Order: sequence, then structure tokens, then C-alpha cells
Amino acid sequence: MLESTEPISKPLPCHQIWDEMLPVDGGRICTGCGKLVVDFRNHKWREIEQAQRESIVPLCGIYNPKQIENWGSEVTPSISGCSRMVRLSAALLAFAQIAPGNLPAQTNTPQHQVPPSDQKTKQNPPVKPKTNTPPAKRIISGTVATQVSDTTKLP
Repeated sequence: MLESTEPISKPLPCHQIWDEMLPVDGGRICTGCGKLVVDFRNHKWREIEQAQRESIVPLCGIYNPKQIENWGSEVTPSISGCSRMVRLSAALLAFAQIAPGNLPAQTNTPQHQVPPSDQKTKQNPPVKPKTNTPPAKRIISGTVATQVSDTTKLP
């Protein structure tokens, strides 16, 4: 068990394969050294620190690269510009799906009336009745792409 004032040492790289380790409660047993290996990839720093300090035996762990880069501090999730655009696009598409299907672009307004004095001199063309047919549905498909790649690997 570590004292609360001792810093937790940064783990050294290990070449053992996680999927080949023996699964047990709380993690896996390393086939190389026999230690308990805990999957800390989705844990916050305070949870990692607490597990390391409360363990009677030294723990090994599997971490994501951001945790190793920021060892000893909380990893703050970063949202790239591309990720923001993907989220905004998804929100707009979701809104379009729940919007009413028929939204007429124009309202029915009365036709322009020809004054009675002009009716004798001008002939009115026959008026075609308006039909309220919905527009044809269109499907748009494709892949959203970015010119600058980032660490999220999102399209």
C-alpha cells in the first residue's frame, strides 16, 4: 500500500498482450509476471490513484495514450473542430427527421382580380386549379470528410 504523499510512478512499457492474459475479477493475470493487470483506460486519474494506493500488492494497468502523456493529472477531453462539425451535422439531421413532412412554401392567396371595366377588353386565361401534391423525397448520401486529420479518426 502506498503512502498518500508518495507519487505514483509512471508505468514502464510492457509487451504482454492483454487478450492473452487470464481473466479474473478486477482485471487479468499477466502471463509474464503473474501480477494483476487492471484496465484503467476509461478511468479518471483519481480512480487510478485510489486503486494504486489501496492495493496491497503493486498493480499493473493498461492505459490509453492520453493517460500516459498526462500522468499524474486528469485528462480533459478535447473536442476538435471536425468533431464539433460532425456533432452539429448530426443534430441538424436529427432535427430534420422530426420536422413535419409537409411544409408548404407558399400559402394559398387569392388570384389577382381584374377590375370590371377591364374585363371586356382583356380576356382572362383559364385558371388551372392548384394541387397540393407533396414534393418528391430525395435521399442524400455520402461521407463527411476533412482536409486536416485529427486524433479522433472520425470521418
